[in-house]
Amino acid sequence: MVISELVDTFRLKKGSQGNIAPIQVRNNVINQIGDHSVRVLHPNKRGSEGYTESYTFGDVTLMVIDFGASVFIDLGKDKDYYIIDIPLRGTNHVDIEGKKFDVTPGFLSVTPPKKHAKFIQDSDCVLITVIIERKSLEGFLIGESNTLLVDPVEFRMLQSLEEGVSRSFLRTIMNTWQELKDTAAPLSNPVMARATGKQIIASLLTAIPNNYGEYLILAPERINTPLCILKAESYIVANLKEQISVHDLIEISGVSERSLFQNFKKYRGQSPMAYVRSLKLKMARKDLIGGNIQDTSVTNIALKWGFPNLGTFSSRYAKQFLEKPSETLRSCAAESMALEAFSAKEN
Repeated sequence: MVISELVDTFRLKKGSQGNIAPIQVRNNVINQIGDHSVRVLHPNKRGSEGYTESYTFGDVTLMVIDFGASVFIDLGKDKDYYIIDIPLRGTNHVDIEGKKFDVTPGFLSVTPPKKHAKFIQDSDCVLITVIIERKSLEGFLIGESNTLLVDPVEFRMLQSLEEGVSRSFLRTIMNTWQELKDTAAPLSNPVMARATGKQIIASLLTAIPNNYGEYLILAPERINTPLCILKAESYIVANLKEQISVHDLIEISGVSERSLFQNFKKYRGQSPMAYVRSLKLKMARKDLIGGNIQDTSVTNIALKWGFPNLGTFSSRYAKQFLEKPSETLRSCAAESMALEAFSAKEN
């Protein structure tokens, strides 16, 4: 995503709310996310003029925030929502329970619920902020994936916007904002507003790496699916890092080998073991996209997902995703370098 395109989409029009002081920006933000501590550190060259604009879609809020000054923010740890921050300009210095990193244009951060979060925003920092209630995100995930949540939903805290998967989330936010500016249609009635909120949640869950990604991969395929297939899939997901045999799937599904093959061919378009390999490759790709280029190797990921022969893994991966696994890993090089630089700076 070209940053100039992002800035152009969220061009600030200060006529509606005027140029306001940092304390008024704080008050406007409190109206959306609840009370928190804000301390002004340094004014900017514009004389501490700030700006906020916000829209709410059910349990999802989309905001643009410019404090007009360098500020220290302490959200505490009682918040029950996710915060996604995308800088348009400037730097947002993040501290989530001791994990520190800087977020600059070209990256986004995800702050999870119930974690003590603190921020220092530079005086020129302007953020797109998306706030999603935890209960709504979890409810959507359960409904779409037919999965019980054993652990909280955890996203990667710092994500490059140059990766294809994350661009789709950014595109959803940009399109929503543009539609608001053009027609205000997403807010025209409660049903449409809630639908827009769900679209934003769906985009976040599918575009930003998280610990329930494999369940969402299966979600579209679970509608009107025979029970034998659902049983086999549940077993596959739970044991994906292990060696899975056809005999295992026959025993779990409770049908004959012939019936299992016929159902997989009809409803999944491939044999049971081809389906297992396809899902393993999808998870390997997820690891490659989310990996640190200095600490992650294609060989280790191949072994993790049950591919002992690197050549076989690479050829099957390239056939499924139209690129080599090493090319996927290199695509996260910019983010890995940024994380290393930010960590060195903090230390």
